[in-house]
Amino acid sequence: MNDDSMNRMSEDLQKIFDNDSKCARLLKKVLRDERSFDLRVQRIQEFQAYLQKSDSSKFIMKLAEPALNILFEQFQERSHETIRSELAHCIGLIVRKNDIQKQLLINAFHHTIQNEHEVLCLTDHIQHISEQFKKVLESIVHAPLMTTVTDTIIVLSRIYPQVFQEIFVDIVDILIGWYIEPLPTDRILEYTAQALHKFRPF
Repeated sequence: MNDDSMNRMSEDLQKIFDNDSKCARLLKKVLRDERSFDLRVQRIQEFQAYLQKSDSSKFIMKLAEPALNILFEQFQERSHETIRSELAHCIGLIVRKNDIQKQLLINAFHHTIQNEHEVLCLTDHIQHISEQFKKVLESIVHAPLMTTVTDTIIVLSRIYPQVFQEIFVDIVDILIGWYIEPLPTDRILEYTAQALHKFRPF
């Protein structure tokens, strides 16, 4: 980690430790260096339970940036698959509250799968991933996030066509909805037309 990263992490930690909200208190527990594996998992799951409550949103948004930076750092440092999985779950729960952060994370995922056709590392999870992307696309109200999600679905559909045949009709219906919405911009009309064309093989 370089000096800039260290300074940023120090600032993020300070923001968390200076905050006395329940969100910050639970995150502090996650950051403790617990010797008990089970206790560490329990702390992370308690934080997850909080993140899923509807009344947690305003506190999450206030601490979202430092919390994400810290959780990403923890994710990189932890070698145990269970811990990494639970931390990733926390990151997802925070990101889902904010379209900009969600867009950045999905865009990052998009970049990581550029060689997926060579390694097929998502084979065991692609069914679940495809369903989750469909749910995200169904709930989107802002065009930039819609295009990011759709671009990712298109990439995955070319690698795993048999899986995406199952959600093809739903994806097309959603894109048609964007195409025929009242007063669509020229960019949305052009994008959805091109996206629908790319799904023609299905």
